[in-house]
Amino acid sequence: MIAGFFVYRAQTGRAPAFFLFTSGIPPELAERVLALAHESGLDAGDIIGSTLRIGDSWEQEYRLIQAAVQQADKGEFVSQEEIEAVKRAYRFEV
Repeated sequence: MIAGFFVYRAQTGRAPAFFLFTSGIPPELAERVLALAHESGLDAGDIIGSTLRIGDSWEQEYRLIQAAVQQADKGEFVSQEEIEAVKRAYRFEV
């Protein structure tokens, strides 16, 4: 099965969805990966590979970035007072 995955991937550049459900990956995790792939437009195999390399921080970063973009789209930005508070907290001077 693993060899078939790599042949399919080499031929198409994509991980077959059925591989996620037949490779011993728990169904709820496979569904999560497929949903994230669909939402982000990325390949499920790339997400799995990235996750194996760097843990689940990729998804956490993606969610944070998506939330930040949504806030920016709504015009929600950090106030000057909040910037100054961070600068004071870290003793950052320009």
